[in-house]
Amino acid sequence: MGSRLRERYGDACYALALLFGKGSFLARRGDDLQGPPVRHRVGTGIRSIEARLADAVRGDYYADLRAGPEPWLDSPQAQRGFGANVPRFVHRFHTAPLVPARDYDGFAFVARSSCSHPLAGPGD
Repeated sequence: MGSRLRERYGDACYALALLFGKGSFLARRGDDLQGPPVRHRVGTGIRSIEARLADAVRGDYYADLRAGPEPWLDSPQAQRGFGANVPRFVHRFHTAPLVPARDYDGFAFVARSSCSHPLAGPGD
């Protein structure tokens, strides 16, 4: 989808990655779209770009990669993998390839994420 938006809007499109160090998030299990979301805890990992970013600067920050990134951001990295296709108990071992300065225009790094809360449904 990002490549299609880039084709359509050119430089007016800004691809921002939201990366976080550790914490938790809510997600539904697999194909169960009707069930309640389940809390997933996430550690920093050791082989991911998230781990490198957590070690680089303490706390939350933003980096504009269009402004000339550090050389290592132009080299292949690995980001943690999430989603329905990643097994629940071993998700921390799954990574996906990326080259940050090529794949994104910037990133926001949140050192510790807090779990969201489900919104009330109709009639709640």
